[in-house]
Amino acid sequence: MQNRRRQRIRALKIKRIKELATTEGKNLMCQRRCTVEAVFGTIKHTMKFREFLTRGRENVANEWNLVSAAYNLKRLMSLSA
Repeated sequence: MQNRRRQRIRALKIKRIKELATTEGKNLMCQRRCTVEAVFGTIKHTMKFREFLTRGRENVANEWNLVSAAYNLKRLMSLSA
């Protein structure tokens, strides 16, 4: 069971690497870096959010919702100013 799962994950990784090697894949990754990863960088660096303080999936989801709301409010205030 475990071995089959590893093989499946490895096959998916290889497929993903091949997809990203194309010019279309490189363009998509460039676009992702510009839009998504800046948000996580801001949350980690500016807001100093490095790890979750709670345990359990539901509690972590609630904590992430609070972090997301704080980021959105911060962004809203900077855009309206």
